[in-house]
Amino acid sequence: MFKGGPSELFSFFCVLCRLCGEHLTVPGDGKEGVAVTPLRPAGTALIEGERINVVTEGAFVERDSSVTVVEVEGNRVVVQPL
Repeated sequence: MFKGGPSELFSFFCVLCRLCGEHLTVPGDGKEGVAVTPLRPAGTALIEGERINVVTEGAFVERDSSVTVVEVEGNRVVVQPL
């Protein structure tokens, strides 16, 4: 049985949902968005109206640049500049 408080339980289920894919909180390949922060190579992008933690394949991407999702593995979202 889980022994954490309500917020810990909620966080636990959110992680499970992202990993199993039953609750689509991570956009799929090919989706486009905008870098909210500089990506060096990790940062945040706005994709389909949702702020998502993303990484690039190593390239620096400036804030407000357009990006596209090239890979999703679990909760890891890889983007590249357009």
